Amino acid sequence: MNNLRITIRPAQPADVPALTTIKGPGSEAVHLDRLRDAQTPDTQYLVLLDGTEVAGFASLIFRRPAHWSDAADTTRLPQIVDLQVAEARRGQGLGSVFIRALEGIAASHDCTEMYLAVDPLDNPRAQALYLRLGYQPLQAEPYRAEWHFTDSAGVYHHGEEWTIDMLKPIGAAQALYDPRRLGALRMLHDRLEDPALPALDWALTGSTALALQGVDVVAHDIDVQTDTEGAYLAEQRLVEFVVTPVREVISQHMRSHLGKLEINGIQVEIMGDIQKRAADGRWDEPPRLEQNKQWVAFEGLRLPVLALEYEYRAYLQMGRLEKAERIRQRLEQR
Repeated sequence: MNNLRITIRPAQPADVPALTTIKGPGSEAVHLDRLRDAQTPDTQYLVLLDGTEVAGFASLIFRRPAHWSDAADTTRLPQIVDLQVAEARRGQGLGSVFIRALEGIAASHDCTEMYLAVDPLDNPRAQALYLRLGYQPLQAEPYRAEWHFTDSAGVYHHGEEWTIDMLKPIGAAQALYDPRRLGALRMLHDRLEDPALPALDWALTGSTALALQGVDVVAHDIDVQTDTEGAYLAEQRLVEFVVTPVREVISQHMRSHLGKLEINGIQVEIMGDIQKRAADGRWDEPPRLEQNKQWVAFEGLRLPVLALEYEYRAYLQMGRLEKAERIRQRLEQR
């Protein structure tokens, strides 16, 4: 399996035929209803793509839809519901990739737990996968669970199955696997490290860079640090994502060439030649990235990040002591 071909995105109406093929005849209205439910922030209906092929789907539920039989139940959330991989694609690791992405989305929403349910008698293979991924059963023995709903086509669906609920604690690191962030990192890597173009001196900084190096922080936006020339070159290479064009910005304590992008819904800030004003009013020299960056491997990408030693000093200088302490703890673990 080539991870660079695997992407996860929200399901679209055009996906319904492929989704129906995976789930089976008569499920078209179910998929349409899930697309409708996903118009609210309570539900996400996602597809797993291998290249352009729809290879799987799953719902990520933060609050159960009103038309569900257990809509009033606010426990065991967020929950992965009806994760399916196309039969011909099973056993290739796609389920693990998909679950990790769903955990990343939940972690980006500051969730600390993920739930799912499985029929251990009918689907022992799925239960074994969930156990390998760190999910633990909440019951010693399966119980009988009933469910029912009527889809938008007026078809009544109901069933009863043996069920075990499973739970996995999720931490800040999982937010890196949010497919939106992973897609943004891939785009930055491909455009800024394009071997056909002149080399660009850049490095990731901020929460995403810290998380990539194992610091216990939730990755939110993506910060790119470079020099002045690099800031404008990066803007040119990512022009379709520009929200605020790069320009020189000077404040009382800092100046830089700043621009803002949005890639896959993730905010990206470009910062060229950041300078801080010293106590005597003079501007410090911009940081030399080549002396303060290192490379990390993540999901098939080789990404430049500002080294933790540099980040630790920078956060201390800015007075952000809580973040500096987390960096120090990570440095001590090395």
